[in-house]
Amino acid sequence: MKNLFRVFTSLLFATALLVACGGGTSSGPSSGPSVPRAPAQDAVSLKTTVLVYMIGADLESGSSQASKNIDEMMNVGSSANMTVILQTGGANKPLADPVKDASGPTRVIDWKRVQRYQVKLGTLFQIADLGPDAKDTALDMGSKVTLQSFLEWGVKTYPADKYIVVLWDHGGGINGGIGQDEMTKSALSVPVIQESLKAVSQANKITFEMVGFDACLMATAEVAASLAASSKYMVASQDLEPGAGWAWDRFLRFATNHPAANGKEIGVAIADSYLEKMESSNSTVTLSVIDLSKMAALSAATDGFATALQKYTTDTPENLKAWKQIAYARAKSLDWYTAAILERSTDLVDMVSFPANVVTNIIKLDFGFGLSNEPRVDQPLMDASDAVYKALSAAVVYKVQNGSNLGASGLSIYFPSILAGYGDSNHEYASNTISGGVVSFASKYTDGSTGFVKTYYDFYVANKDKLEAQVTMAPAKGNYAAVISNDFAMVLAAHQTATCRIDQSTSKTKPAILETPCFDAMQLNENFTQDTTGQWDVGFSGTQSWVLVGDSGHAVAMIPDEVASVSSSIRNRSLIPAYYYDENDKQWGLVALSVEEYVPEGRTTAVFRVLGYQGTPGSSSNPDKVYPITDGMQLALGAYYRKSSAFYYSFGRTDRLVTVSGGSLNLKRGPIPSTGNFGYIVTDLTGNVSESTTFVPYLN
Repeated sequence: MKNLFRVFTSLLFATALLVACGGGTSSGPSSGPSVPRAPAQDAVSLKTTVLVYMIGADLESGSSQASKNIDEMMNVGSSANMTVILQTGGANKPLADPVKDASGPTRVIDWKRVQRYQVKLGTLFQIADLGPDAKDTALDMGSKVTLQSFLEWGVKTYPADKYIVVLWDHGGGINGGIGQDEMTKSALSVPVIQESLKAVSQANKITFEMVGFDACLMATAEVAASLAASSKYMVASQDLEPGAGWAWDRFLRFATNHPAANGKEIGVAIADSYLEKMESSNSTVTLSVIDLSKMAALSAATDGFATALQKYTTDTPENLKAWKQIAYARAKSLDWYTAAILERSTDLVDMVSFPANVVTNIIKLDFGFGLSNEPRVDQPLMDASDAVYKALSAAVVYKVQNGSNLGASGLSIYFPSILAGYGDSNHEYASNTISGGVVSFASKYTDGSTGFVKTYYDFYVANKDKLEAQVTMAPAKGNYAAVISNDFAMVLAAHQTATCRIDQSTSKTKPAILETPCFDAMQLNENFTQDTTGQWDVGFSGTQSWVLVGDSGHAVAMIPDEVASVSSSIRNRSLIPAYYYDENDKQWGLVALSVEEYVPEGRTTAVFRVLGYQGTPGSSSNPDKVYPITDGMQLALGAYYRKSSAFYYSFGRTDRLVTVSGGSLNLKRGPIPSTGNFGYIVTDLTGNVSESTTFVPYLN
């Protein structure tokens, strides 16, 4: 048995990626009228300044995604009533010869320097070249000084009736912030963003009309609450954003054609055009428009929910079942993204899905019966959950979503999932929500040693032996039979080959092969029964249904996307760990292929579709964007193997190479050879992962 710690500095291995879907939806708050749209043209002459802070990072150096968005901006440019100002930097991409470089007119930017531009129709006008982007200087794009000076300069130099600020790069929610700068490795934490906007707002006696994040995972309640003192509206995504980002031309065209439009109306235009752009490439997305004036009420409601729930986290024997139900609700709620087996978690969970599941699970507990012979329910907890829902519905004034995100509420909230890593330096929630000594959001939810999250964690520490689950093979009970000692979140059947060839080098041509046993195939296909002691008996019945790559015979590890998938017979989403050689970084990197299994219309047999891949670029503390797979792309399949003499497993790169053809890998179900061993991998309710300590021979 082992504990897998969250490795946020290696990025998350997303549990749902670029997903094809049929149709999308956009909606206003569930309990209110539709959002009014701005008129086709406004006669009012009002000025708008749009300030775009663009940290190019590997998104620009690797695939010119920032430049592509700037090209969209130049399709509109500035106008008589709108000025678009851009600050660039943070990417390891120096100026190239424009004559030899074919990536477009924005390639005049030297991304290793901090530069300011006015975006005009068809071109960029350079206002200033401030110097090299460097650590510990006022030109580090990941520093508070650089962000705040840009905002201060922009507001004073381009005075307007309203100001829109957009931060562009990777995003990591409350714990990740925005960034990072490729040269300095710095990122903008949420308190830094909060303090910069607040300082400029107060100094210039303005309120920003809208703050937007063209970045992943920033639609969290904490981020929204942190901006409430300086801004009117926020536009952000709960989900990962594909690298192509917002539809900037349509966003800016709406803003310049409707100078009287407020932040909500502009946010609606951004959301609608973003959804349209993403659906054209079969991407699954979310985008929310948040009325920041409603965040105080939402914070209060969240405090009330935490107070009502906290009694179940005090360390008493009676609370063991209740704690498990809270943990189980966390494991099964809509989440972006947690995969304990992959050592990845952003600690972000949907703000409606989680409270609703907690209440449902708590009500299921046996509290005993009163005089009326009716089960007692926790009415204060139910009322508190309803209050969160109502407050959130008022705050989320518009949202778009499609595919597996159709149940998304519009805002996520922090809640730990892999508890062994709680409180490490990259996931210390408290330090990421304190600005100027003041907790920015939901103090009763997380405050110090008395908050709900802390007492929930303390219960785990005191009761590990009663909460963690181990799996033991039980041949006497039948082929592939095993016993799981405690409740669990997920169980994967796993095939173990006697020898894997794990390449431990980063080179494309100089392998460093380790020959070792490994799990080369995994899948969900088990049956369970629980006995009176609380143990679970598990069996496997899927020997003919492993997932293979074409005619290669190579089996793959299918990591289920349980919480973000649409639970139906026609769509089932999983991840395949694989490795891709990055020609820019000159090394192999771990990626996750997102795969959808579905039944096409008019057919009865399911087929697979590879939807894209999620990268993991180096040491960034924030999630990567999503990229499409392309014909000819060569991938090395990943396998789960023991990294040392200790019982510690992780994914490694095998020498099993596959090539994308026809936009797919031709995945299919079938048998694998009758060799090797069989066992199980279990993730329990604490986020701990355990594997079978013994294995049995595999019989096809």
